[in-house]
Amino acid sequence: MELLKHIGTKYDKYNIVFYIVTACLVTYSFLPSYRSTIDLPQIAVIDMIYGFLFLPGFISHLKRVATPIIIYAITYFLVALPGNVKLGLVHPFMTLFICVFPLMMAAGILKRNNSKDLTLTYFISIYFFFVIIISTIEAIQVDSSVMRYLTSSHQDTTYEDELIRNNVGGFAIAYGVGGLFIVLVGCFRTFKLKYSYKLICLVLIAVCGYLVALAQFTTLLILVLTILGYQIWITTKSVFSKILVVIVGITLLLYSEDIMLWLIKLYEGNATSQHLKELYDVLFEEQEYNYSRRGLLSDAIDLFATSPIWGCNMTNPNNLLIADSSHSTIMGAACKTGLIGLISFILAYWQAFKPIYRHFEKIVRKQILTPMAIFFIVLSYINPTSSDVFNYTFGFLATMTILIIANNNELKQKTSLEN
Repeated sequence: MELLKHIGTKYDKYNIVFYIVTACLVTYSFLPSYRSTIDLPQIAVIDMIYGFLFLPGFISHLKRVATPIIIYAITYFLVALPGNVKLGLVHPFMTLFICVFPLMMAAGILKRNNSKDLTLTYFISIYFFFVIIISTIEAIQVDSSVMRYLTSSHQDTTYEDELIRNNVGGFAIAYGVGGLFIVLVGCFRTFKLKYSYKLICLVLIAVCGYLVALAQFTTLLILVLTILGYQIWITTKSVFSKILVVIVGITLLLYSEDIMLWLIKLYEGNATSQHLKELYDVLFEEQEYNYSRRGLLSDAIDLFATSPIWGCNMTNPNNLLIADSSHSTIMGAACKTGLIGLISFILAYWQAFKPIYRHFEKIVRKQILTPMAIFFIVLSYINPTSSDVFNYTFGFLATMTILIIANNNELKQKTSLEN
């Protein structure tokens, strides 16, 4: 109603355009049925134009982020694909920019310093998020392995196209939801929430946890549970509560064999059960861990060791196969660009995230932002995370969740957003 009262002013006309363009950006960058109709160069151009038009301080933020991206792209161009301007220079620059842009977008919207902008932008995004989540959960009820199906290579493109048209999410949504779960738990245990926010937070935690449990990505499930335990520990204040956490932890450890057998039976018939059985055999049956991804990652580490400073030439088909098959964003970057490119890759994310990190006081950094960063780094080592959809879910939606809760909370930000 407040927006309608002021609709005649120049400011609110500008804001209405901002909301409409943001909704369009979210639709084409995030919703599978629309995302499939647009390619990466178009997304990069749209993101850049949006930043220049609507995000305060975008140019100065872009300069800081662009420096490590340029170093990464030049290293890629000189070593991985020497002389290949399109795939060796433009493509790595463009893809890394697209991945870090959601963080830049969150920082820019915060810097608009308008709670209405923050709130409406978030609820525009959360609406599309629930469109995907509801469609995905409905599809899982029909085919429990549908999210893994969208991740794997297969011949039946007709079925895949149908799932995408119905806005069913794949691995990028699953990983992003895992990160959002971590953030929501951190917010719930850190901020002094009003009753309505507690309820909303609990509902979102339940929905995200439910999807992580059903997605059939065993590594994601284990990682989320591990970081959840870490969060519970660092957010527990009293000595009595910490003792209670230790007792519960020891009890779970003592009954870990029974718990794993229960989980194996619970997930019986899908990939999660199989992977848990492999882990169970290693832990309790003294069998060797024969997981194919371990071999692929080991090959990538060996390749990286042959040229650790600036990476390896990817015009060699064997090198390219090892790097692309590593199933690791971090090791893929390390193989192709060495430590120079890998450090630049990580610095690009940090420069995009830095204004948001500095915006909050120590307790928020420790209990929410640090677990968020740990989740991203570990996941990037054991899985591919260079997906624009994952980075939108994790980088923008999860970050905006922290900002929207903090904006309506007694625990206020440390300072105004820094450049």
